[in-house]
Amino acid sequence: MALSSYWVAQQRKDLAEKAIVAKREKEAVRVQKCKATDSYHKDVALKTSKYKSLEEARGLKSARCNEESSVKENIKQLAKEKLENRRRRLAYILSVENDLYMKELKEFQDDHQEADPWNISKLKEQISDLQKKRKESEQTIQKKYMHEAFSSNIDFKNKGEDKQLQLEVSEAWQKRKEELEKLNLEKRAKEIERMKALELGQLKAIQEAKDIEKAQVEEQRKWSEIIQQKMDEFSDAEKKTKRLKLEKIILSKNLETLLTLQHRRTSVIDLKKKALQRLQTMWQAKEKLRRIQVEVLHSLDFDHKQTISIMAFNGSGIEDPTLALLDLDFVGDIRKKLEGQYALERERKEEIQSLYDEEAEKLLKKQLEQWSLESIARDELMNDLYKTLGQQIHAKLELNIAQERELFLNKESYLKEIDDASKQAKDSLKNLAEQQEYHLLCAKKMNDELLFQPMPHADPLRSTAKPTMSRPSSSRGESTLLSLS
Repeated sequence: MALSSYWVAQQRKDLAEKAIVAKREKEAVRVQKCKATDSYHKDVALKTSKYKSLEEARGLKSARCNEESSVKENIKQLAKEKLENRRRRLAYILSVENDLYMKELKEFQDDHQEADPWNISKLKEQISDLQKKRKESEQTIQKKYMHEAFSSNIDFKNKGEDKQLQLEVSEAWQKRKEELEKLNLEKRAKEIERMKALELGQLKAIQEAKDIEKAQVEEQRKWSEIIQQKMDEFSDAEKKTKRLKLEKIILSKNLETLLTLQHRRTSVIDLKKKALQRLQTMWQAKEKLRRIQVEVLHSLDFDHKQTISIMAFNGSGIEDPTLALLDLDFVGDIRKKLEGQYALERERKEEIQSLYDEEAEKLLKKQLEQWSLESIARDELMNDLYKTLGQQIHAKLELNIAQERELFLNKESYLKEIDDASKQAKDSLKNLAEQQEYHLLCAKKMNDELLFQPMPHADPLRSTAKPTMSRPSSSRGESTLLSLS
């Protein structure tokens, strides 16, 4: 029994050391994974929130490249120092735990009041009680036998008393044999029950470990789906941000084009006024009508070209049809009006060419008034066009800026949710892994106990020798001892 307890202690010591080393390795792997995820999330956060332009990112990359060699050397040195410190700390922890384990084992062996899983102390007590009872019975039998032997001067006169003594001795041995068999049967039943309980506990622990492994896979799949969903939402927000930036660029270009067209129109109107002032000095009415007609046609043609360029705002290199940013239907209506007026002026030009000078003088006054009214109406149309388009572009730009701010906040919230989900997934997987490790260790301990369990039929009480009675040598005494043996 002492040898088996030594092997049990040695096995427990090896298991404790292996568990400590496995725990340290798992902690190191978990720390590396945490660092990798932390660096990934930091890079994502830097790309989304801190780097506002590509030039800043490139500048930071070049600065990092310059310091890369020195940083790598420092990292290698720190890694070596950390590894050495970790080895020393692990050796110290193992030595301390070994000392504590040996101390606890010694206290456990010294303390007989604590529970013994192998029932060694109980068996020892039973053996000692049986030995005491055996010695007491031997002493009583020897006393009776010696009293009878010496009182009769080693001559048994009463054969009936001799037979009675022999019967008492055989009954005592038979009773002791029955007690030993009963104890052996009880011990065997207890050992069988204990082995069955250990086997059931081992199977239960293995089944629980398998269930936890399945739950771990399911939990990992669930958290991966949640994180993937958040990443998809984040990528959608990135796409919307790019689309809004493209819209902003297009709107700014359209606004710039609109302002340049308006400036060019004002300059053309100024030139037209100067030309009309020069035409006032002419004395031929027909020539004056013809020249004014040419200027009117030029202004109509200029406004028509401006409407064509404005109509191209929604189609300036845009492949996506959803990027038709401005409502340009009223621009088409104005263009049709200008085309009708242009056709009317062409007809007037033909009429002017066929006029005589006398009729031209009469028509000049009416036509000047008509042209002035038409130019005023056309100026109002074009000014309304510029005003409405400018308002549309400004409203679109404000909406674009508001959407960009909202998307920026959404992206920040998505990143935070991804971080929280990854932390929760790590915690849940860590808890499941610890539970699985606990159940596997329980199953291994039960297996070790089953391996080191003594056989149920092995009875240490059967090795106890039968008592021998010491008495003076006589033929009658020798025959009695032979019958007892």
